[in-house]
Amino acid sequence: MEYIAKITKEQKIKDKKIWQYTFINIQTGELGYFYNNYRIFYIPNLTGKLKVSADNFYQSFNQDIGDEEERIISQQEDKLAETIGSLTRRPVRFETRQLINTLNGLHRTGITWKKIADSFKRTDRTIRNWRKEPTRPLRKVGRKPKINESIVRLLVSFLNNNDDNTPTLKEISDYLYKEIGERFSVKVIHQTLRKYEITWKKGTKKYSEQNMEKVKRFLTDNYWLSSHNFLLAMDECGFNLGEAPRYAWSRKGLRAIIPRPGQRGHNYTLILCIQNINRQGVISYKLIENERGGKKKGTNALDFYNYLKDINLPTNEKHYLLLDNAKIHYTTKKLRELGLSIEELVFQKNVVLKYLPSHSPELNPAEKCFNNIRHNIEKSRPRTYEELKLVIDKEIAKLQQQDLIKYFQSCFDYFKTILKSGN
Repeated sequence: MEYIAKITKEQKIKDKKIWQYTFINIQTGELGYFYNNYRIFYIPNLTGKLKVSADNFYQSFNQDIGDEEERIISQQEDKLAETIGSLTRRPVRFETRQLINTLNGLHRTGITWKKIADSFKRTDRTIRNWRKEPTRPLRKVGRKPKINESIVRLLVSFLNNNDDNTPTLKEISDYLYKEIGERFSVKVIHQTLRKYEITWKKGTKKYSEQNMEKVKRFLTDNYWLSSHNFLLAMDECGFNLGEAPRYAWSRKGLRAIIPRPGQRGHNYTLILCIQNINRQGVISYKLIENERGGKKKGTNALDFYNYLKDINLPTNEKHYLLLDNAKIHYTTKKLRELGLSIEELVFQKNVVLKYLPSHSPELNPAEKCFNNIRHNIEKSRPRTYEELKLVIDKEIAKLQQQDLIKYFQSCFDYFKTILKSGN
């Protein structure tokens, strides 16, 4: 089903884990609802073409429309406004004629205008204005906006279709001037964006080398694993002994100063393996020092092999291990020289390796665990190996009490959302 509609409200139904959206049908003035499994991107109170399925589930909502379509929609909005009734300045429930008759009737009973004003909690002047016959249709209170819906659509189209969605307000102003020949100040553009709930925020980085076709194939072939209890995820994360918080409180207009040592200190790698279960989901973890013999050295394939060898799985059932395509996750030349093979090792442990598509850390649930661990390491500021190990042990103990199933499901569902939305 297709509608010319304006979304007016959104809310998350926690019990069903879906989003419910309320919209108004511009053609009929009726309210309607639709649902979706994830939050959709749209500009509030901006009309567009809505498409929903027969069971009221979201399919698409296009607010980037052409001039002719915009003219037709504008006419339909005007008709709807006439049906609903014109807006009024007076926050009362009387019609204009009814209000005048009521005021005059009260006065004829002997009540003074002063007492009538006091009973309505208004001034004498306001009551005099209410008694006047309107000479022209009442209009919406306030200044007419400088940027109308047509310019908003142009602005949104520029932000959505631009490969680099990081233009400054000055660059947006220059773009509008180039397109329509009218100059808007930075302040007006900022206020307009805030009005339509478009904000400047910290961006989520995404690798430009990520191949969405490979991601789609991986999800198609392996989505059944998302509900599998014997699904594992493994990854590595680096830390050093000079970590410090990235955010702090400070008075507006002043910098927030965070002390940290000039030397970053020794580097360490945490290898973590988690399982798709409710509690006690951390299978194994190991903190490896990357500086040996006075030389800086990253984690290598032998470190990964030894870690994998020491893992004790809870059962002998076949397990599936999600891991990225890092070189150390394969049997390297050095391992072959030592007569070691990662493939043979996992075969002995009854583990099937599931390599994730390249440049897709969002698909690895272990990454979400590292977010919490890193935050608390920065907050605790460990300066020795023992302090760092103590903080990590505490964070692992917290993870053991959590439901890690939500991390696995979130990773799979994240890409389902991206693929459905076409972004």
